[in-house]
Amino acid sequence: MMDLENLEDVVTQFHLGNRNEYDKFLVKLKSYSSPTPTGYVLDDAALVSYLKQLGKCATLLNRQCSDLVFAILKIDWLSKDKTTLNEFHNFVCELVSAQTFYFLQNVLEAFALYFRPKDPNSTVPDKIEITNVHKIAFDRLHGTLLAVLKAVPTSRPLLCDVLCKRCPHIEVTQTYSQLAYVSNVLKLTLHPTEILSQKLRRELIQLVVSHLIKLDALVARDELLESEGLISAENQISKGTTSTQKHAKTLDVLMTNLFNYIAEQCFRDGTFDLSSGKKLYLDLLAAFDHLLLRTQKSCHVQFLLFYICSLSKTFAEGFVNFLWEKLENPATEPIYREMAAMYVASFLARAKYVSIGSIKNRMLKMKDWIDRYIALSYDLGVDPNPVHHGPFYSVCQALFYLFTFRHKELLDTEKGRQFCKSLNFQRIVASDLNPLRFCRPLIAVGFSAVVRNNYIAMCDTILEKNRRCFIPELTDSSMHFSSLVFPFEPYLLPQSSFYITPIFQEYVYPEIFEMAPEHNTIEVEELSFMDIDDEEHEILTINPVSSCNIESLSSTG
Repeated sequence: MMDLENLEDVVTQFHLGNRNEYDKFLVKLKSYSSPTPTGYVLDDAALVSYLKQLGKCATLLNRQCSDLVFAILKIDWLSKDKTTLNEFHNFVCELVSAQTFYFLQNVLEAFALYFRPKDPNSTVPDKIEITNVHKIAFDRLHGTLLAVLKAVPTSRPLLCDVLCKRCPHIEVTQTYSQLAYVSNVLKLTLHPTEILSQKLRRELIQLVVSHLIKLDALVARDELLESEGLISAENQISKGTTSTQKHAKTLDVLMTNLFNYIAEQCFRDGTFDLSSGKKLYLDLLAAFDHLLLRTQKSCHVQFLLFYICSLSKTFAEGFVNFLWEKLENPATEPIYREMAAMYVASFLARAKYVSIGSIKNRMLKMKDWIDRYIALSYDLGVDPNPVHHGPFYSVCQALFYLFTFRHKELLDTEKGRQFCKSLNFQRIVASDLNPLRFCRPLIAVGFSAVVRNNYIAMCDTILEKNRRCFIPELTDSSMHFSSLVFPFEPYLLPQSSFYITPIFQEYVYPEIFEMAPEHNTIEVEELSFMDIDDEEHEILTINPVSSCNIESLSSTG
């Protein structure tokens, strides 16, 4: 029988070529991590004894002993008690200190796998939460990982790469495992800055945001809106079997987790902590710049910025200024300038917490920018072209959208009416660049109705001329411009909508519009102001005496 008090001698003999006892020990150790019965029964007391002895001889555990080290790392440590976890902590610290070159990355990868356990429940509850047993184990494992980061500073830049490599696959991984993984990565960001640099913290947050974007891209918004029974009477995503339902459920759980994280970091004892909130805001803004601004497939993840901006007027102003600087910078790629314009308009239209004064100031900036662009176009003699003037058309469409969305508040007083007239919409729509030609049809129609009914500008003749004189150019470039969407559309995930609904501005139906003159032949049937898809780019006809039932100017993408 193997002498449990002399494992150091077993390892030493193994290095001398006598591997009989070593192999017996290895088989016994693997029985702890293998679901297949091996005939051995290994209790926690024996495991604690093994770890103590191996920790003392960690200098002997070189690459030749990798199978032994891997067998230890594969054990299900999340199910162990405090005493066993403490001894595992000591062993790991000794191992990475003595054998950094051989086993540091293996240890980090093992921890990444510990952070994504399988769901211990056999059924899927309506509200998925991490079990208390796992929470306690995670706390202890984080302490071990923190000790590794302290003992081996070179492990810190490696950590994010390992976590990214071991990120759970969204198509095959359980919602519980993804929730646990995201929660643990976010928990890492709470470590002190002397251990976890600001750069690494930011990379970890971007890792989480990237994971959510990939998941969001798989949630078909049209299917969420159209599928019967997808949203149940209890306002919960039903337990269907479609991929959209499964991904939507997972995304809802993860978004709730992120919103909770933001709230916990920004508030201390119920009081808003500007310092902590600003740090997180800047981290999320960096993730937005590197990830969200570069994708058009995300429908929900951008609401992380929408939510944190609601916590401070400074954040909201900073976000809009950041987007505006992107838009104004000619060195920025046109596609990102155009996306920035869409974000500005959508954010200002939808955020309840943004004052009408701030909206007016931004509209003036947009109007001044457009005026300067038009003046320059007159000097250069340029022609209408969305490929060459994409940012210009995006800003025009953004201004028309924002005005139409908020027109009731803007026109509420005589002073507001004079402000709207000072925007000089007539000069913009009548310019040689013809911005209404490249607006989405429902935006052009809705804007035209509002400005006409309030005697601010007349666009009907221009719309009719565009309809009669221009043939759509179905090139990749022209379709690219028309495919851009307003990013802050109504939030469709029921559980996490708790954070968004109170601060989100729904579109208020206008009074029945008196539409274009009788010679206009555009028809709009039951199209909502919100739901614009590619079909709207076909010729539309408006009944001369009909009303326009428009709910939103956003696109479902």
